[in-house]
Amino acid sequence: MLLILAGVWILPPPDGYILAVYSLTLLVVGASTRWIHLGLEDGRRVALARIAGELIMAALVFLLVRDVSDVARAPLAQFVGDSVAALLLAWWLVRRGLRLPLHHDWSIAGPVFRRTWPLAAAAILGLVVFNSDFIFLRSFRDSATVGYYAAAYTL
Repeated sequence: MLLILAGVWILPPPDGYILAVYSLTLLVVGASTRWIHLGLEDGRRVALARIAGELIMAALVFLLVRDVSDVARAPLAQFVGDSVAALLLAWWLVRRGLRLPLHHDWSIAGPVFRRTWPLAAAAILGLVVFNSDFIFLRSFRDSATVGYYAAAYTL
């Protein structure tokens, strides 16, 4: 949520909007049932879901990104591909007969969040380092250059 707010309110367009849309992929990754499949020793389905998601993302980039004005479509393609992969994994679990009840119990989640904040902070800093190429490129070049780079990098 902080990335979405920072993207929309702090960064200039289109950079901020692109960051906001890319940050939506974090929600999909967090909601993925990939770890359940890995725990069930079913890595094959994890791989198949990832391949399907990446193929959909690549197809959408090829179909929807034609010039600089289409740059915001690249993170949207990533979001759609990741969403398809997550939904596919969830569907396979339901077909196996596993229920996926969605509920929130802060008495269980609260202690976990408090103990894992260093891991979350490390993951966020890792994302900053991983994406520092975009940050530095934007400080030296225009948004069109960063857009072309982001579209090519997404593939």
